[in-house]
Amino acid sequence: MEEEDGAEGAEMTVRGLIFVDIFRKKSGGPDRRALGGGAPQAAVGALLWRSPSDGELHLAAPVGADFFGDELRGAEALEAMGLSAAGVHVVPGVSHTPCVEISYNADEQRVERPLVGWAALPTLCAAPLPGDDGDLGDGDGGGTLGGTGGGGE
Repeated sequence: MEEEDGAEGAEMTVRGLIFVDIFRKKSGGPDRRALGGGAPQAAVGALLWRSPSDGELHLAAPVGADFFGDELRGAEALEAMGLSAAGVHVVPGVSHTPCVEISYNADEQRVERPLVGWAALPTLCAAPLPGDDGDLGDGDGGGTLGGTGGGGE
């Protein structure tokens, strides 16, 4: 993690990948969608240890064109906790954000099954992110905390 030396209230950016996790219930009830991948995990971790006097915390991650549907509700919840998700952006030509189905078998073992979007992973990984020029927000650059994959990657 990088942050400006001695800069109280310095901005920080969590950069990485966002995946969509779909949790299937054994009971057959409705599926639950959630933000997955390393970027949301790292962002939540950063939110837990940052104080309210710290500067804005940004999330920068590439996603597919399908992302700004129901999944964004997770980003809205993160914004309510003090995380700016303005750096979450659609990569041109990528139609699906990588998605994984997560369920548990009869022995309670976690089972992950890749769904759509995995073919675009190299494109997402190579995509430039907002802030690559060192400017996300008010232009002071701030620091960077990197998150890559999470479960299912």
